[in-house]
Amino acid sequence: MFVWDGVTFFVLFFSLIAVLTELQRSESVDLTRLLHLPISLKQVFVFNYLASLVSLGTVLALAVMLGLAAGLMISHGAQFVLVMPLVVAFVFMMTAWIYYLRGWLLSLMVNPRRRRAIIMWITLGAILIGQSPQLLNFAWQRKARGDREARQAARKQSQTSDLRGRSSNTDDENAYWVRLGALATQAHPWVPLLWLPNDARGLTASAIWPAL
Repeated sequence: MFVWDGVTFFVLFFSLIAVLTELQRSESVDLTRLLHLPISLKQVFVFNYLASLVSLGTVLALAVMLGLAAGLMISHGAQFVLVMPLVVAFVFMMTAWIYYLRGWLLSLMVNPRRRRAIIMWITLGAILIGQSPQLLNFAWQRKARGDREARQAARKQSQTSDLRGRSSNTDDENAYWVRLGALATQAHPWVPLLWLPNDARGLTASAIWPAL
């Protein structure tokens, strides 16, 4: 599950970076030039979305995720064949929202006064997303260290042995990671971007219904 979390995070991160680089790129078919023609704008929208799928980032994401799914199928059993359509569905879900986000940002950036502010905030958001795992880990480690120091102070007052203290430190670290894993497992079913890692975890436990 955590391996798929890492893959999902990096795919999303690089997709947001691609949005920054593509904000200046025009659509494959400019909608404003087709308003006088008897053609459905929904069809043009779908065409532009399908054209946006043909990008280096999407191809690399599919290659990495399908390769990982194939490796799991070979090593863990045939039930992991369900990860293949899950990967394709995840890529379509992510690229659809990324395409919608890019169009919405372009509509806002028609005003030149907003352009610089939008680019600045998107860049800041990408930096924060890139540093979020380190920041979360730092916060959790700091809390765990504070709890451990409080317990050590209590043990010193009761004059416990050093050997018992070292053993307790190891138990504290193990309890911290177990608690973190349990919290992450509970959060996955409620976050759509984490459904793919959650389904992979279910397939490891021979539970195919979440994937289906």
